[in-house]
Amino acid sequence: MKKFKRINITEDKDLKRVQDNAAVCFDNIIDHPFINGAVLTNVALVANKYGGAYDNPIAHGLGKALSGWIITEINKSARIWQSATINQTPELYLLLNTTLDCTVNIFVF
Repeated sequence: MKKFKRINITEDKDLKRVQDNAAVCFDNIIDHPFINGAVLTNVALVANKYGGAYDNPIAHGLGKALSGWIITEINKSARIWQSATINQTPELYLLLNTTLDCTVNIFVF
């Protein structure tokens, strides 16, 4: 989302002050990580059936390392957590582990 743009067509000091105050307010909202988040739908997660954890690499498409993620929908009673494996490409992938094979929707931000 683009930053608030001031219009400089007048020398009216009151209008400039209103724009400055609006810019501070809107820019704080626009800079919040949730605003530029995305919902990933129907993401299949696979559990390791032989013990231990299996890393499911999820391409999040944000082009930056994630600030966080939220499971918004799940089709089984699985426990999901972020992998302890060092993620070599956090700007591209989120690594998740699960206790059961499942399909989820994930909000990434």
